[in-house]
Amino acid sequence: MRRQVNKIKKLTSKRMNELPQNTPDTDDEISLLDLALTVAENLRLLIIAPMVAGLAAFGVSSFVPKTFESQAVLNVPSESLARIASLVALPTVLESVATRLGLDKDVGKAQAT
Repeated sequence: MRRQVNKIKKLTSKRMNELPQNTPDTDDEISLLDLALTVAENLRLLIIAPMVAGLAAFGVSSFVPKTFESQAVLNVPSESLARIASLVALPTVLESVATRLGLDKDVGKAQAT
């Protein structure tokens, strides 16, 4: 790594010596070798910083409890309300609801008599 940086510095210094120093064109330009030198000098930072940030984000997301929320809206046309009411009143539907809610199935029969 250091060898590459030193090699780029040598190339840059050779190039800078070859160019005339006081021309207006050279003052406004950015050399690609200068950019390569800057990237080579900061290569560790360019690699390590995103890795540290990624590991920190992974760590935080691993320890935060996962919570999900959903919402559903049913839009029932008014002409099908009678059909839905008859389906809800079926014994198989009523028995499964009573079982899920822990209700006694015989309560409805006792009240009907």
